[in-house]
Amino acid sequence: WELDPACLRERKLWKTKEIAWKDVTRIGRFGFSSDKVKISYGRVPEDCAYILANPCDRDKFVAALRRFVPEADFDVFEPISKCRARKRPEN
Repeated sequence: WELDPACLRERKLWKTKEIAWKDVTRIGRFGFSSDKVKISYGRVPEDCAYILANPCDRDKFVAALRRFVPEADFDVFEPISKCRARKRPEN
């Protein structure tokens, strides 16, 4: 994945797909998975599609998407602490 001011670029082997930020409509989760990110794009029903991303650092990836396309609808789980401190009962 490459994110730049003009577009989102997905590379698979020798193929490259570029999606202009103005075409991105929604960033959401895919099913019940909290790791995969579904990026929907297209303004006309015939051109609507999506791609799935499974980034190594999902929280940073979503934060970058928020910077590049703040007008899109976001439906992703917000980051939560993976290491919650347990509160011990006071004696």
